[in-house]
Amino acid sequence: MSEMIELLENEIVRVSGLIPQVTRAQGKKAALFLKHDMQRARKAIDEANPKLALASLERLQWYESEAEADPVRDV
Repeated sequence: MSEMIELLENEIVRVSGLIPQVTRAQGKKAALFLKHDMQRARKAIDEANPKLALASLERLQWYESEAEADPVRDV
């Protein structure tokens, strides 16, 4: 679990940099979804919840992969 927590913490840091890009591409509502997913990830860390941590990690990695795949395309 500690490895997953560390991965999740690192992913939160990486994805937090995508907020301005998501806001420009999709608007404020999409950025709010990203922020909500980041809050869920932090909750998983606080509660040491492995299922929520895995789901949150996958969701945050999706945002990152979409942004890397095509930075101009909507995330």
